[in-house]
Formats: sequence, C-alpha cells, structure tokens
Amino acid sequence: ITQRLMPLGVRPALPVEVLGDGLLASALKTALSEAGVKFGPGLKIYATDSWRPSLLRKVDEEARRSRDRYLPVFLALDLGVIGPLYEPGLPGYLCLEQQLTASTSWLFRSVRDYADKEGLQSDPLYLKFLAYLTAVLFKTGAVEELRGRAVLVDFEKFFIDVARVYSTPLCEPYEVVSGL
Repeated sequence: ITQRLMPLGVRPALPVEVLGDGLLASALKTALSEAGVKFGPGLKIYATDSWRPSLLRKVDEEARRSRDRYLPVFLALDLGVIGPLYEPGLPGYLCLEQQLTASTSWLFRSVRDYADKEGLQSDPLYLKFLAYLTAVLFKTGAVEELRGRAVLVDFEKFFIDVARVYSTPLCEPYEVVSGL
C-alpha cells in the first residue's frame, strides 16, 4: 500500500480554541486566522506572555481530569515553548516543567535573570514569532507531531529544537500505582 502525503499547507486544520490574554494570545489568534485554521471547540491552546507555572499546572491537572487535548504556548525569559501536545496517556506540561528546571544551564539562567526584576515584560517580537511559528505548525499538520514533544526556541542564541518530553512517576501523579 502506498501512502500519499499531502503537500505542505494542504492538510486540514484542526478546530482550535485560544485561551489566555495578552499579546501572545492576540497574535496567535491573528496568525491562526491568516493560516486558515478554524476556531471552535477542539484542541485548546493556552497562551501566556510569560512563564506562569502555577496556571499551567492547573491547566495540566484539569486536562487530565477532563481528558481534554491541549497545547501550551509561552515565553519563559528568552526561551519560547510550544508544547507538548497533551492528550490522555501522554506527558503534559508538568513533565516538561520538570525537564526544563532540571537543565542546569536553563535553571541558572532563570535564577539569574529573574533575581532582580519586577514586572518582567516579555519581548513583543519573541511573542509574535512564537504565534506565527505555532500557526505554521497547525497549517502543515505538524502540530500532531508534538505529542510528547515540545518546540523550544532559544531567542538568546536563536536556536530552535524539538525536545522529547519524558513521562516519570513524579510528573504523572494521576497514573502512579500506589502500594508498590
């Protein structure tokens, strides 16, 4: 059987719902609209202009309870993050957060950069770049490849990578079997 791939940009777009406020959510709605992505009930995108771990942990917890699919998109200092695409049984934001904070260089950079700043503002150019990169992922259907993966954009070194997000018992509290 020969499987024929559709040309780039021709794959049907999933209906999405953009949740969040701020420049990233606004730019994301514009970019997705320009890419021809349909809005409506379906995949939820949680967009935040800056890293808000407590909010994203709540989103992760609620998605696990309701068994909803979601995609976080946010800027953590100079690191843009798209993903992972969560669906039941796959690692979500909590696993990603643990991996990011376990990375020594990223952790030290975070501590250094947050130490003396109040009301830290995210760079609007970085936010718009993240919005349009996310739209490209949706338009091409590549967003489905983010199951258990996240796109990381290092704006300091301008390096883009796709990282696997691993599931561990510490980041999957609802799937841990007690009494081992």
